[in-house]
Order: sequence, then C-alpha cells, then structure tokens
Amino acid sequence: MNELKLSNEQWVEMCANLTVILAEEYGNGGLDTERDDNGDEYYTEESQERFNTYNDEADLIMRRLGFSVALIVSEERTAQVECDNCGDLTTANDLLPLDEALDLSARLDVGGVVPAGECLKCGAFSYLARARNEYANGNAGV
Repeated sequence: MNELKLSNEQWVEMCANLTVILAEEYGNGGLDTERDDNGDEYYTEESQERFNTYNDEADLIMRRLGFSVALIVSEERTAQVECDNCGDLTTANDLLPLDEALDLSARLDVGGVVPAGECLKCGAFSYLARARNEYANGNAGV
C-alpha cells in the first residue's frame, strides 16, 4: 500500500474528526461541550475522557489506511524554534517529529498553531518563530 502524505494540519484535522466519529459511535453517545466565561467551547470532562480514549484508535486506523504526516519542508527543518515550556532554542531538526509525538490530536487545538515538533528536553511542543507570528496576526491555524 502506498503511503498518503498529509500536512500536519491535515493529519490533526482528520485524526480529530475520526476520533469524534469513533467516540460518538462506540462511546455511549455524542461528545458534550460547554462554554467558559470567554465564550470558548470545550468538551465536558467526561467527553474529553471519551475523546482521549478513542484518539489512539483513530491514529492507528489512519496509519493502517496508509496515511502519514509529511515532514516539514527542508528549509523549515533548519529554522530556529523555541520550546513553549522550557524556552529551549534549537532547530526543527533537533526535535521529536510530530508523527512520533504521543496523543498529537488531543494535545492540539483546532485553529491553533501546529508545532514544529516536540522538545527533547521537556516533551512540550516547540514552534517556528514565523508560525507564531502568523498566528498572532490571524493568518495561520489548523
């Protein structure tokens, strides 16, 4: 079977959608949401647990179907990135690739910036400076 390469954004969106389908079909009902004081919508605690349960299954199904995450283009692999947690400055080459990160779609927000990879020092996501600037200016997202 040929591998079908997806961008990071496509992978996150497809995996999240498949997870929702699995959770709704096999998880005793739909996924309930609630809004916070700012109007942002989140899964209830029970629904988030159900989503997380089916997320690994969705990831496995996508890989069995031959999907994989395309690598960041080569010029971005040498770009400077910064860890969102410990502040480590490095290049994307020195990160754990996203396709090897655990619980990827559960750790990302729809509409958020897709990280360059996972920091090898602390395990948090690291981001390209350009991606952060684009998100801050409203020009990027999943």
